[in-house]
Amino acid sequence: MSKPEKSSYPYEPFKDSLLGEKILLCWTSSNHKEQDLVDSLSHNLATDKFYFTPNAVKQTLMVRYPTEIRKFITNGDYEKVGDLLYKIANGDLSNDEPKALDICMELMEWLLTGFEIDKELGQYFSKLFSHSEIFSESFVENVRAEYVKELRG
Repeated sequence: MSKPEKSSYPYEPFKDSLLGEKILLCWTSSNHKEQDLVDSLSHNLATDKFYFTPNAVKQTLMVRYPTEIRKFITNGDYEKVGDLLYKIANGDLSNDEPKALDICMELMEWLLTGFEIDKELGQYFSKLFSHSEIFSESFVENVRAEYVKELRG
């Protein structure tokens, strides 16, 4: 497990991310236990502690990756999008980039709100949380509906 920088703050994906909140809401609404989702994420990313990405790194990543993701989507390379998101969350991109679950969640939120790729988003959620039997297109649609409800107040 990589050590966070001194300026890093704890990140709670189901509290600090609107997308994370809605994923958890839909998860528990489907009669699944919150702890199961938390445990699978921790196990899948080999850590039980997540940290916000430092601002300088975050700015760089949030400029670089949307362009790359758009290119993959335009070319129909949806699997490469999922691989990239997982690598971002797991810190597998380079030696100097930390695990960045917060960036991964922001990018998935961007995909949820800006693209019509529900089937693929279900696959990305499955890859991140290791629950392929649950994260279907209808689950993604429910997450989006809850997300939109929240935005409308």
